[in-house]
Amino acid sequence: MNQPTLFLSPRYSPDSRLMRDAAIAKNWLVERMGTWAIPETEPDGPIVLYGETLFCRYLADHFDITLVDPGDDFLQLLPMELRKRKIHCTTAEGARLFDVPVFIKPVNDKTFGAAVFASGKDLPATIIDSEIVLISEPVVFTSEFRFFVHEGKARTG
Repeated sequence: MNQPTLFLSPRYSPDSRLMRDAAIAKNWLVERMGTWAIPETEPDGPIVLYGETLFCRYLADHFDITLVDPGDDFLQLLPMELRKRKIHCTTAEGARLFDVPVFIKPVNDKTFGAAVFASGKDLPATIIDSEIVLISEPVVFTSEFRFFVHEGKARTG
């Protein structure tokens, strides 16, 4: 079997660099896209995509890859001991009903910046009512750790 090729979006981020380093350590080929232009040649081996949702959807359509996404309510359904706060999956229309400070973020497409809003009414009017969002009470983190988990084991972080 030919070695996998990891395609990374043009957007550099700490996690994309970690993914690149992990792929190189496994002797994978790594293609950091300079633009969203479709690659001229298709790799011989498995194709792995990493980047923002729209980028991955774009390349997945081209390569005829089925993306696997957790459900919109994935975070809401995690046990409370893992999330340490109430999280609700709702629509932008539902989020606008909150009249207290609330953290709101889009579920998938980063159509607006995740932020703490003084109330749900402050969600930009450009966000359509039917957009799925996650809401939670505002929290303050002293540190944050992100891990990539495969088959129940942390692979990199």
